[in-house]
Amino acid sequence: LARQVEVHAYAHITGGGLEANLSRSLPAHLDALLDRTSWTPPAVFDVLAGHGRIAQKDMDRTFNVGVGMAAVVAPDAADEAIRVLAARGLHAWVMGEITQGSGQAHYR
Repeated sequence: LARQVEVHAYAHITGGGLEANLSRSLPAHLDALLDRTSWTPPAVFDVLAGHGRIAQKDMDRTFNVGVGMAAVVAPDAADEAIRVLAARGLHAWVMGEITQGSGQAHYR
């Protein structure tokens, strides 16, 4: 991806969820506003939440809920980034936006 699109940051989404992992890749003056409705987590997360009686907020803080990697690109590069990744068989989408802030990622 970085050979074809300028990538400002990557975040590998592991334990701690999307908010915590993406926050570590942001500079102190920017926030990531995430749109939770922009993707559908795999069904296994519904099973875990149901059997474990785990609230969505706790699921989001604990698991990657289907997002294994995030790449931060400029808005005008998003379509090209998605095209590049799709050409390699990877599912990609815009899941939010970067705004002025305090170095945190959070759901809208």
